[in-house]
Amino acid sequence: MANQPLAGKLNALDKRGKNHSIQKEELNPSERIREAIGEESVASFSRRCGIGDSTLRKYLDGSLPNSINLVAIADSTNVNLEWLAAGRGPKLRGSVAAPTPATQTTQALDEQLLARAIGAVEEGLRAVSRSLPPDKHAKLILAAYNLLGKLEVSDKIADQAISKARAQVIDFIKLAA
Repeated sequence: MANQPLAGKLNALDKRGKNHSIQKEELNPSERIREAIGEESVASFSRRCGIGDSTLRKYLDGSLPNSINLVAIADSTNVNLEWLAAGRGPKLRGSVAAPTPATQTTQALDEQLLARAIGAVEEGLRAVSRSLPPDKHAKLILAAYNLLGKLEVSDKIADQAISKARAQVIDFIKLAA
């Protein structure tokens, strides 16, 4: 019964006992297995991943692989297990999935805070006569933005606290250089 193709959607319980709908296309990885194998023959791939040829053909026909075989297929093709099993996330290991509405943060960007973070980073880099490649420059600005954004102070003392934190960002850059 475990290797029978599934239809419709099932309810699964997570660790907290909440129900989650699982769609049919998430439960039937046959097309993703076929995509992961690519142009390689089924016989060749089954030998490479250690799964019997007939078993692999059953998976390609819609039967569900057990977890051990699913891991073997993912390891042999360098695809993410979650993508292979449920079609979720990036296909290849080490890839970053494009943000979806469910994974995007809804936090609004504070332009004034961003301007302060950029100013602090630029001042710190000027103080040590250094420049950074764009990716590292962006990461440093983001770190400064997050640091300055963590200040939970009243409006009265916000400017003083942010000025102090800005000075700390500049000092940190000087020390790191």
